[in-house]
Amino acid sequence: MDGSWHVWTIESTGGIPRLLTTGPGDQFRPTWSVDGKWIYFIRRLGRETEVWRTSDAANSPAELVAQGGATRAWESADRTGIFFQRTQSDSPLYFQPLTGGAPRVAISCITNSRFSIGAGGVYYVPCYTPGASQRDAPVDVMDPKTGAVQRFATLTDVFVPAWGRRLGTFTVALDGRIVYSKLLSGGADLMLIENFR
Repeated sequence: MDGSWHVWTIESTGGIPRLLTTGPGDQFRPTWSVDGKWIYFIRRLGRETEVWRTSDAANSPAELVAQGGATRAWESADRTGIFFQRTQSDSPLYFQPLTGGAPRVAISCITNSRFSIGAGGVYYVPCYTPGASQRDAPVDVMDPKTGAVQRFATLTDVFVPAWGRRLGTFTVALDGRIVYSKLLSGGADLMLIENFR
């Protein structure tokens, strides 16, 4: 097309893909809003990245949501804002209200954009603690209303020494299922945990 990445949508039953973003630069890593009316995405123009959103409706203009760097963004379960990380490394997770204002730190340190939003709150892989198992990846959940954090799960045997990484992509569905990619030396396995308690 124009040499840039853009966001497309297609019916789950198949059909013709429909282009949703046409702005300058790359648009990538889309995530749906809770009500399915918005698609959030990262826009990269040169070295700068920002969070934008667009409606799934035809010919809907895109709106800027957060500036200052972003790697992935998820709408909060209560639909009042977005959670995002500024860098693709161990760093803070921010919350940006959709009504505007400055973003605030929601979690002091998470691993490489490994976070998602589910019914229980913000699910994330915390930054590595010296002395902890390198082969496993703990998953904590933070309640955005109270700030309380508890251990939700431990994803076992996910570290690849040659890459120095513990986990591929990571998503928690609103119904509580965990989907993550388990890195292998020659690729990755996609794992699904259903009805996790």
